Amino acid sequence: METLAVLGLPSEAAAEPAVATSFAIAAGLAFAGILAAITGLRTARAARRVALEREASLSALEARLDAAESILAAEPDAVFIWTPESLRAAPGTFQARPRIVGSTATLVDPSSGDLDFSYLLTRLEPENAGRLNTAVQRLRTRGARFSLHVQSTDGRTFEAEGRPAGALAVLWLRDVTGERAEVSRLKERLRQAEFSRGRFEEHLMQAPFAAWRRDGKGNLVWVNAAYARAVDAASPDDAVTRGLELLGEETLATLRRTLFDRARARERSHAIMAGERRALDIVEQRLSDGVAGIAIDVSDLDEAEAELRRHIESHAATLDRVTTAVAICGPDKRLTFHNRAYETLWGLDPQWLDGGPSDNEILDELRARRRLPEQANFQAWKQSRMEIYTSTEPLEEFWHLPDGRTVKVLAQAHPFGGVIYLYENVTERLNLESSYNTLARVQRETIDHLYEGVAVFGSDGRLKLFNPAFLNIWALDADKLAGEPHVNELIELCRPLMAGEREWETLRNGVTGMSGMRTPQTGRLVRPDNTVVDYAMVPLPDGATLMTYVDVTDSTQMEQALR
Repeated sequence: METLAVLGLPSEAAAEPAVATSFAIAAGLAFAGILAAITGLRTARAARRVALEREASLSALEARLDAAESILAAEPDAVFIWTPESLRAAPGTFQARPRIVGSTATLVDPSSGDLDFSYLLTRLEPENAGRLNTAVQRLRTRGARFSLHVQSTDGRTFEAEGRPAGALAVLWLRDVTGERAEVSRLKERLRQAEFSRGRFEEHLMQAPFAAWRRDGKGNLVWVNAAYARAVDAASPDDAVTRGLELLGEETLATLRRTLFDRARARERSHAIMAGERRALDIVEQRLSDGVAGIAIDVSDLDEAEAELRRHIESHAATLDRVTTAVAICGPDKRLTFHNRAYETLWGLDPQWLDGGPSDNEILDELRARRRLPEQANFQAWKQSRMEIYTSTEPLEEFWHLPDGRTVKVLAQAHPFGGVIYLYENVTERLNLESSYNTLARVQRETIDHLYEGVAVFGSDGRLKLFNPAFLNIWALDADKLAGEPHVNELIELCRPLMAGEREWETLRNGVTGMSGMRTPQTGRLVRPDNTVVDYAMVPLPDGATLMTYVDVTDSTQMEQALR
């Protein structure tokens, strides 16, 4: 009763059993309705939330589908897709046609622009079309994967790859004509490179010089046949296996130090090759994975260089003793050799000369000491001296120095490059020549003014000297005697004045020495024109013969008249 009163039922009504029962039933029904309403509301909310989630999921799936469609459309390959519906359809029907996406420009029918799998098969070589059709049928019915290459009738190559994708059957068809051509080209280049490498290795294996390769740790990994012979190995592989070194430890250490900071090392060393000590020119080149090296036998060159050094030293010692000043400048125009006469001639400091000054520095030093000819433009004159380094013609000139000396300079290209200079002090020789020429002119003037006719014949019997009196006595023309006629020619020129053979034979024998006796002779010639000529024949120390003629016709006639 109290519960009904709490629910709002009056106490009088609650006292009635029928009323109380009805009211309780009504209250229960109201409560059940409220619970049902609450439960329905919650269920509606949950259903709405699920619907929203499904709608979001569907939108995401549509976005992913659009992205997949875009990717398939941008696919450079042609993609044939058979859906479950097309797989169940009868072959050859419209429903059995696959969906085609991707790049199909090279596959479509040019007349209609359409493409399906059946048309694709007509584009292929018959044998290739059968293979592809069989593979696709097995893919559609059994889900069997495949990958093969097919040729089209126009010569193009396609790579066909089929695989199942869930409930789908997918065929990728890619045009690999260019790729196959590139692969073929690369294979050909590889074949040529391997062929060239093989030929090069064969050539290097048979090379007459030792060759080798080392790894990054310095161990031998390859040697050629010449190397194996040099170290007395049975074969190149034997030399590598045993690690037989051709070079000594000191040489190897030197090469390693050089290759530490350089790409190439070169060394001249000696090694024992096939039991003989040989000189080797060794070159090692640093590579990406080690070192490669060769050793060339230069024993003959080494001996030749040693012999050349001995000759050079011998020549230097000889040149150091000659009186002619000698200086040699190398290709770099620096002094490489000078003898003592050079130091004496120019008065230069020997220690300074031993330092190898340049040609320009030497000329500047000589100019400072006033030991060069005075020049209006010294720089231009010095530059002209440097042209000898590029000239093939020798230079010869005389330097007249301010101290009165005259130096003859001869410069020419040196066989080893550079220039060799020869300096000769010709002051005394020029003075002697001047004195001799003066004396000769005086003697000539004296002979030309003598009353006696004078003729000098050389040891070869030719007329070397005569004076005007000689021409007058024998009525000769000076022009005919200018070519140094022989005594026989002179006799023929004089024969019109005297035809006697005995007198001329005496002259001929005295000049040519055919009689074997060279003694002074004198005599008298009486010519047909009544001219009387006294002669004297005097042998000279140099083998020449002096003849003098004096016309004594007047004195002879005077003597005859006095008698």
